[in-house]
Amino acid sequence: MDLNSFCARQHDPRPHLHTPMRVGNLVVATNGHILIALPDMVSEFPEAPAEFGTKVTSMLAQEAPAGEPVPLATIDLPERTDCPDCGGDGFLILAPCPECEGKGDFWHGTNLYECKECFGNGTVPAAIGDPGAKREICVLCDGDGAGHQAVEVNGVLLQRRYLALLKALPGCTVAPNGDMAAHFRFDAGHGLLMPCRR
Repeated sequence: MDLNSFCARQHDPRPHLHTPMRVGNLVVATNGHILIALPDMVSEFPEAPAEFGTKVTSMLAQEAPAGEPVPLATIDLPERTDCPDCGGDGFLILAPCPECEGKGDFWHGTNLYECKECFGNGTVPAAIGDPGAKREICVLCDGDGAGHQAVEVNGVLLQRRYLALLKALPGCTVAPNGDMAAHFRFDAGHGLLMPCRR
């Protein structure tokens, strides 16, 4: 199982979420929206920071919601839509903004202004081969290429992209929990999935 698909991407400012980690006798992978936990069989992963490990242990110990968990196999997911920013590629080709020289803002007299050309980002869309152009992960879809799609499961909205990940896990069931994290279980482990907005 590729636990990296549950981890945060390299542009995420929380480096401890970029790779799976050990929390007690578990291996945990999370990006802050979804968290998966499996028994630690290999111990090749680094130990989670103590404060984070305590938080994860507490979250996983929360009582699962009452009611019958829903088998993921019974949930029909809508066709994936493409991210509106990257068009489904998962990345953008960007170059430093020529108006602000990649700073995102500029001085005029004694006043600092946000660059209107790049909306303060310091980069503008470019073509491959343009001077300074670089391929960067799309922040809106986190490099997944999928647009935001909310799927209702027992009255709770969950993101389609994460349900698709869970659907690939053997015997996976999910138990929505209102505004709290939904609990999921599968043949080899368990985890949590945060609800989303429409």
